Amino acid sequence: VLFSFLGIFYFPIFLIGIFFTNLLLGLVFPKFEMKILLACSSGMSTSLLVNKMKEAAQAEGIEAEIWAVSQSEVDEEIKKADVLLFGPQMRFLKKKFEPKGEELNIPVDVVPPMLYGRCDGKGVLKLAIDLINNK
Repeated sequence: VLFSFLGIFYFPIFLIGIFFTNLLLGLVFPKFEMKILLACSSGMSTSLLVNKMKEAAQAEGIEAEIWAVSQSEVDEEIKKADVLLFGPQMRFLKKKFEPKGEELNIPVDVVPPMLYGRCDGKGVLKLAIDLINNK
């Protein structure tokens, strides 16, 4: 009887403790969702790579928003990204968007042809993470 009586008082305190612990952990270790933008001529050829990158991120427990756009949409979409990666066939656009990337503190690079050709989602994800961490 004594334990059930004490449980009535201590259980809500226990729940409040769990709540504040999770709140503090959220403040100390906030969740970071990476935003990775890929661009190619039409946004179509990178869509398979985007899917492979999403699978790799999920397998690694990494929260990431990954999307592909055509070259005509890059100027607007770069504002939403943490990193911009061009398909190898669009490498000439890197020089055009590097100043915009520097202005917004967003790394701009080209996916290596070997990673792109193999559709290596894990490799391209690692590249993107390295660029974000080294900016």
